[in-house]
Order: sequence, then structure tokens, then C-alpha cells
Amino acid sequence: MKKKITLFLAIAFFIFTGTAFAIDPPKWVADWTVVVRGRNEVSLVWSIPRGAVRTIVYRKNSNEKIFKAVFEGSVAIFIDKNVLAGTYVYKLQAVDKNSNVSNFSTLKPITVKKPPNMVYSPPKWSESFITDGRILLRWEDTCDLPNKGYNLYRKEKGNKDFLLAQTVLDPSYVDRSVKFYDTESKVQYYVCPISTKGTDMECSAVLTLKIVPKGGDSDNSTLKLPAPEQLVIRKTLPVTNLKLPDGQTFLSPTDVKIDRTGRIYIADTGHNIIHVFKNNGDYEKAIGNIISDRGDVESFENLLGIDVDKRGVVFGVDSYKGIIKGISQRGKLVFKVDLFELFKRNMDYNFEKFGLVDVSVDEKAKAILVVDNYNNHIYKLNLVTGKLISVLLTRGQKNGQVHFPTFSYIDKAGDLLLADTMNQRINVYSQSGEPKFTFGRNGNVLGTFIRPKGVAKDSAGNIYVADSFSNCIQVFSPEGKFKYVIGDDKGNQLAMATPNGIYVDRKNRLYIVEKLLNRVQIRQMTDTLIRFEEKTQKKQ
Repeated sequence: MKKKITLFLAIAFFIFTGTAFAIDPPKWVADWTVVVRGRNEVSLVWSIPRGAVRTIVYRKNSNEKIFKAVFEGSVAIFIDKNVLAGTYVYKLQAVDKNSNVSNFSTLKPITVKKPPNMVYSPPKWSESFITDGRILLRWEDTCDLPNKGYNLYRKEKGNKDFLLAQTVLDPSYVDRSVKFYDTESKVQYYVCPISTKGTDMECSAVLTLKIVPKGGDSDNSTLKLPAPEQLVIRKTLPVTNLKLPDGQTFLSPTDVKIDRTGRIYIADTGHNIIHVFKNNGDYEKAIGNIISDRGDVESFENLLGIDVDKRGVVFGVDSYKGIIKGISQRGKLVFKVDLFELFKRNMDYNFEKFGLVDVSVDEKAKAILVVDNYNNHIYKLNLVTGKLISVLLTRGQKNGQVHFPTFSYIDKAGDLLLADTMNQRINVYSQSGEPKFTFGRNGNVLGTFIRPKGVAKDSAGNIYVADSFSNCIQVFSPEGKFKYVIGDDKGNQLAMATPNGIYVDRKNRLYIVEKLLNRVQIRQMTDTLIRFEEKTQKKQ
């Protein structure tokens, strides 16, 4: 009798509503708000019910009477950008492949606070290099006020006034149009952020560079172009650029790792989210807010480096907070170490600040190694308990010492490869932390570095190094001898901008995180090596 009544009600529902059985509504998983360059962003995460192919997000604020659809897509995350201070209410609705909709989810009220008053500070010059026929410029913009980019002004020989040289989106520029003369000359620059109204904000100080004739001795030029007869390029084929669904984009991504199943993990630093992709590049999920054993919800505040252990636990560093977190595939917090609290109990150390950059899992030693570029240390922690095993490295230029280390990589033998960024070299250490060998030096010729960052190994033991200033990836033998530069499918040096984290998987695919372009490239490496002179002969 009950079955007949249920069937009757289902048929009646179908006749009067024109829809089949309703699917379950989505369930909220997490939410958080962040301030990005002076504007608020609300991030929402939910679970997709069985049978649903997309979700509709509705929103209304305290001044609105009805909900309005603000997002519709196939993923379970939505970043609501540029919301103002006030209270917003969100609700969800699932849609199946036949366009049938579910009931609404529970309401999600979120209070957005007014961003703190920002004190404007003009850009500051950080680096400048002169090479043959071009000038590389970079500046720091620590102000949180929003801007639309930068106007770069230049004054050179023959100009009475500064003229607009270029409008750029990112705080760096390669000036290829500056004129080089047979006599000594100078060129000057200043840069101004562009306000949201399109006007120049307060500008930087003037940067003056001396340009000497070719072969002269310039006090601001230590770079030389690679010798053509030495240049070897390894061709790679484009596979894909990882993309967030429904038009969303990365914001200053920094690191990439691959787990044993082939899943791809991207540290989206600007949004403080770890994005997870399937091994074919399709989007899977986001790890943002983390649920602790007590039911508390935590999130990263300054996410940088990440790694994944064989269990699938994702480790990430919260840089200035000095915290390392491990998150399960279900989003549960299974590991947490607060270095401030840890070293309060250890009288041998007194740290006032941390600058955590990367974390690497050492499965053999059942430990994780955490890179701190502020204190120039590596902290070795127990993989399960989080207890401190040792503090490695000191600041300096001697063998084994470091200056502003950044990204790290642990190979199958348990050796640690570390980008010793401000010493412009790669250091290799044994599992116990003893220095084994070092390669690289400051320069812009093959085998040298300006700002080495990402470091990785392939299955043959070759070492890959990404230089975030020279915008290239060089490959070295397991002993640190230069072999070749990564190129594109046409045999040219692969174009990239500020590469940070890199990774080589078992299929010989190269993953490149480009921070300023908000892009992650995947390239398939080939066995084709092109020598520079061979390519020149083909053109002739």
C-alpha cells in the first residue's frame, strides 16, 4: 500500500511540475573571505549531489529583496570578487543532465568586513640588469591598493623629458627598444601604478643606469649572452595549460606537485587555495578551508610551497605564520605544526619571524623538510608526530651554507636539492643534511643563474632548474653539469614568465608554474636535441 501511495505521489509530482524525481540539493562545505589588493573576495565550496552536472549560485545582500543568480558551472567552488562591506546570503541549486533542478540548499549568510585602510607606498626598484641590447627591470609593489597595471617612463640620450615607454600588467619589464651608443650614455626610468580610474598614482624614484660601449666595463652589467656554439635546446610539445573551470583564473600560483595516482596539485597563493586536477588535466576539487578534529574550520593565510606523501596527504606551508598543515583527500586536517609554539619549548632557538617557502616529504626518513628563507634554515620534522628532528643549514656563502633558499626537491635516494636563490646556485645535501656538491653561479651564460627557484628531477636523474628572472629552465646531469635548455615545439627557447615551482612526472611531462602570468603549462618532452649551429644552418 505504501509503495502504491509513493508511486502515485511521484506520478502526480511529474504531471503537475513537469519534472522527474528531484535530485538532492548541494551541501555547503566551507567558505572564507580574503582581501586581495584592497578588495574583498568571498570563496564558497560545496559538495555536488549524485546526478548533478552543474550548480547555480544565488546571492542577495541586505538591501535586496530577491536572490539573483551570480554563477552557474560544473565545479564545486565559486569566488565572488569585488563584494562590498555588508551581509550577503547565498543559496545553491543543483541541475541534472535533463535540466531538472533540486530544491534549494540551506542559506549561507556571510558578513564581509570593510577592508582595512591602506597606506599607499610607491613602487621600489628591486633589480636591474643590462645585457646585449636589452635592459631587464623589476620593481616591488607592496601596496594593497588595487591598480590596473603600471606606466613605465624612460629618458635616454636625446630626450629632454621622460616619455612613456610601456604599459605593463606585472611589476617587471624587458626593455628591448633602448638605444646603445658607441660612447658612454645613461638611461633613466620611473614607474607609476595606474589607478582604477586610469590615472597615475604616486611614482617610484628615478632609476639611473649607465650604458657603456660594447666591451666596456659597466658597473651595472654583469651579464653576457650565451655563446651560440654551446647552446643546446630540447624540444617539448604543448600538452595543455591547466585552467580553472567557468572562467576563473589562478592568482599568483607558486608551486606544483604530482601524487602517485597522477593527480596534479597547484598552490594558488593569491587565493590561498590548493587546486586539484585529474591526471588528464580536468579540474577535480579545491582544498581551501580545512576541518580539524574538533570541527573548527581553518584556512591558509599565506600559502606557498606544497608536497604530497604516498598516503595522499597534502602538505602546505603558511609562510609568515610559521605553520605547516597536512590535509587529507577529504579536506580533514591531519597534521599541524606551529613553529612559534614549537620553538617556545626549545630554548636553543629564539625566532621572532618566519618566512616559510617550501615543504618536501622524505618518505624514507619519515620526515618533512621545511624551507625558511627568512632565517636561512631547514626544519626537519617527524612526518607523523610533527616533532622537531633537527634544524639544518646556516646563512652564508660557504659550501653548504645558504642565502635566501626557496624551492626544494627530495629524490629517490633521499638527497635534498635546494635552490640557494641569492647565492645563485643549487645545493645538494645528503639525507642527514651534509653538503654533497654545489653547482651554478651568478651570471647569464649557460650553467649560471640569476634567481634560481623551481628545482626537480626526471626519471634519469637529470636536474631541472627554473630561473625566475632569466625566464628559462636549464637541465643538468645528475652531477650538475649543464646539458641543455628547455625549448618549444619549434626549437626555440621556451617562452615563460617568472617560473617558480616545476615538476617532471613519470611520463616525462614537464609542469611549469608561471607566477606573473597566472598560468601552469604542461609540456611533453621529446628526445630531440637541437644545437644552435644546426638550427642556423637550416635557416641558411
